[in-house]
Amino acid sequence: MPQETGSGYSRPMKIVTWSVAASAVAAALTHALAVTPALAGDRREAGRHEHGSGELRVAIDGNDVEVELEGPAANFIGFEYQPSTAAEQQALDSALATLREPGQVLSWPAAAGCQLVSAEVTPPDYGDDEENGDHDGHDDDSHAGDQGHSEIAALYAYRCSKPGSLDALRVLVFERFPQTERLDASVAAPGGQTGATLTPAAAVLKLRP
Repeated sequence: MPQETGSGYSRPMKIVTWSVAASAVAAALTHALAVTPALAGDRREAGRHEHGSGELRVAIDGNDVEVELEGPAANFIGFEYQPSTAAEQQALDSALATLREPGQVLSWPAAAGCQLVSAEVTPPDYGDDEENGDHDGHDDDSHAGDQGHSEIAALYAYRCSKPGSLDALRVLVFERFPQTERLDASVAAPGGQTGATLTPAAAVLKLRP
């Protein structure tokens, strides 16, 4: 698979068709969420929805790696209401297109030989969201089309030929989406679970305890 390399990291350049079952990785990801709730911070405590803050979860099981990224739509497009102008629709389409190219938001160590298996991006759901709880940092309440909170999520699966070289993940989300200010990250790997708070100034996630 063609790759863009630099500074010891690689970015898969092409999405390929899903070819392997990632059930073990999914189980590890679920386990990470169950056993390390504190590592994800308090963004979702009591349904809290905080602009600028998101979550990044990584599960490693042998050669298989799964990454989940999610956050308020405002982190990616600057607003949460349903687009009502051509410019707003373009902002949403552009953000989704970027997320569908994982190499734009994640950079793996080149030595790990990671190739993308699948990429799934979930766009905002603009339905009634009254049960989502409190909302911090919401500055677009006055917009007529804002009916509640909306989020964007992405799920990526990789196959890495040399998982022993998976020591760190460089996160480019802050560069692509400047309104994302913090990512509460968690990692589930054979060596155990760990976590960190990522920011634009500290955007490299250690994958080993």
